[in-house]
This record gives sequence, structure tokens and C-alpha cells, in this order.
Amino acid sequence: MTTNAASKRRRRRDDQKSKHTVSDGFDLKDFHKSNNLQIVCSASILMVLSGLHLFVPAARRYTDMCFGLSYCDVPEWLTRIGFRGGDGPFDRAQGLCGKGEGDVLFVGTMVVVFTFVRAACLEHVFAPASRLVGVRSGRIVARFAEQAWGLTYAATSWSAGLYLLWRSPYYNDIVAMMEYSSESRVTPVMKLYYLVEFSFWLQQVVALNVESHRKDYVQMFGHHLLTCSLLYLSWAWHTTRVGHAILTLMDFADILLPLAKLLKYAKLQRACDAAFVGFLISWLVTRHYLLGRIIYKIHIHRPFVKDGRNQTWIFVYLLSALELVICVWSAAIVRVLLGVLTGRGADDSRSDSEDSDTDQQPITNGITKTVPTTHASTSTTTSTPAHRRTHTTKTNGHLT
Repeated sequence: MTTNAASKRRRRRDDQKSKHTVSDGFDLKDFHKSNNLQIVCSASILMVLSGLHLFVPAARRYTDMCFGLSYCDVPEWLTRIGFRGGDGPFDRAQGLCGKGEGDVLFVGTMVVVFTFVRAACLEHVFAPASRLVGVRSGRIVARFAEQAWGLTYAATSWSAGLYLLWRSPYYNDIVAMMEYSSESRVTPVMKLYYLVEFSFWLQQVVALNVESHRKDYVQMFGHHLLTCSLLYLSWAWHTTRVGHAILTLMDFADILLPLAKLLKYAKLQRACDAAFVGFLISWLVTRHYLLGRIIYKIHIHRPFVKDGRNQTWIFVYLLSALELVICVWSAAIVRVLLGVLTGRGADDSRSDSEDSDTDQQPITNGITKTVPTTHASTSTTTSTPAHRRTHTTKTNGHLT
């Protein structure tokens, strides 16, 4: 009896260890520790803000801006629980929102929300789900969770962006898309979409620096900074039409790349190959042809005028720099493609800097798992190869 009890205790200890350290030597404890720390810190901040809003009426002047859109005509049901629309220049008759300094509080709060949601999904949803598809390697468990988060956000963001684009007056009209407006007012839905996108990419910068660096850290960091800069300038200078279009373009490839990697981890090789081919096509069309065409049109139409001066060159230079980063990632994709055609293996450009990925498994004939990982945490608007990193940054080559 004693022997049986002791053996059961040993098995439980062994099972507990196997959840953290597996055959590839990758210790999942650091992965879990990082996620849990982010959950606790972000949840604490959100609870403090909620407590201030509920129990300190004097603080609602600021907490209203944290939890809702400022300078908007707030629906009646929100006013019943204490939210106000703010004193900004919104247009009640047309249902438009203004812009102002209060938007900073909303963006900051959303960064904290994204930190909490992402870490909670990685820890309690996607990492456990990896076991259901037979993943046993500790390193791949972490990668699986990151890619699943990137796929989830990219699919959601692309769907919302495409719907708004389809309902917009500039759908499939690149000239109308380039139209510059001196008006600072936008619809509440567009304001929510744009500020949430901005918050996501800011959170990607945080995740990129909080979690372990990978070989493509410099490209990822540059991409995220360009994306955030373009988002801020297009919002502040009222050029959200073209910004919206670019964000939607960039998100599509960010869906297919993490999908291909997840299928690979699940050992669904044919489906993985099909998704990877779809990713290659979408990458070339959206990141090179369509984005290049938009950059050219911006240069020709010169829609960005501020204080009577043409500021088009700022957007052209930033978008061109973004395209340059995308070209670097495209070179990595070409190497992967050559590996497929020649039967050679390829190194995962997204591997950790301290050692190489053990998840170097074939993704297609001879192609090792070396497909650039996507966005996330990793990176909008665009799943740039390498994009989805631990934050599964939606590396979207977003406009960003």
C-alpha cells in the first residue's frame, strides 16, 4: 500500500515536471512566469482604475476617458452608469466624434487591456490547446500559443477593417481614399477601430521588449515603431482613410502565416502547404504590389497638407521605410521557398537569440519550420515573416 502511494506521488511529480521541461530542454516555467506576471500587473491596474471610477466620483472626469471614447455623443445606456461623452467638439446631429488629449487615456487603458487578454489567452487557452493537437515540445508549446494569438487578432482586425472599408465611401476608390480632410471628426466606430489598432501596436512594442529577444528583434522593433508613427500621424493629421485601407491590407497575410504554422505544429502537412502557398501569394500582392501602389498614389496626389504646407514627404518616407523592412522579410521568404524547391532545410529566422529552435520540422517538402513567424505578439498591422513573435505581434506591415 505504501509502495503504491509512493509511486503515485512520484508519477504526479514527474507529470508536473513534464509540463514545464520537455525533451528539447526548453523550460516552460519562464513562459508561464512571464504570462502570469503580465496578467497580475495588468489586472491590478484595471482594478484600480475601475475602483476609482465606481467609488471616487471626482475621478470620473478622467476615468470616463479611460473606459470610453472621449468627445463623442455617448448613448443613453452608458450615461446611466456614470459615463459621459466629454466636452470635445463632437457633432451630435451627425453622430461624429472629435479628437483630443483625452484619447491618450483610452489608448493607454487599451494597451493594458491587450496585455491582460494576450497573456491570459497564451496561458489559459492556447498553451493548453496545443496539447490537444499532440504538441509535446516545450518550445513549440510556446510558439503554438503565440501563433494562435496572432491568428486570432489578425482575423478579428481584418474582418472589422474589411467591413468598415466595404461600408465606406472610399471603398475601391483610391482617389477618394487619398482625400484629405481638415475636419477632425470621425464616426464613433472608426474612432474605436483606429484607437484599438494603435493600442495593439503599442502593446506589441511593450511585449517585444519584455519577452526574450529573437534574431529579428531589430527589424521587428523598427517595424513596430514605423507602424505606430504612421498610425499617430494619420490620426492627428486626419488622413485616416488611407490609414484604414493600409491596415486592412496588411492584416490579411497575418492570418495565413500563423495558420500555416499552426497546421504544421498539428502535423497537417498538406493543409500547411496550401496555407503557406496562400500566404506567399497574399504577401506579394498586399505588401508589395498594393502597398507600393498606394505609396505612389500618395506621392502623386499629395493629399497631406498641414498649416498650408505639403507634408506628403513624411508619409512617403515612412511608408517607404516600412516597405524596405518588408523587403528584408521577403528575402527570408524567398530562402524558404528555395528550400522547398531544392529540398534543402532552412533556419528559422525567428529563433531565439540564445539558441536555435528545436522546432525545425518540415513545413513542406524539405522546408523546415523556418517560415518567418508572424506578428503577434507579433506584429500590424502584418504578419511579417518574423512578425508574430512572442507577442504575436500582428507584424503586419501595417500602416500602420
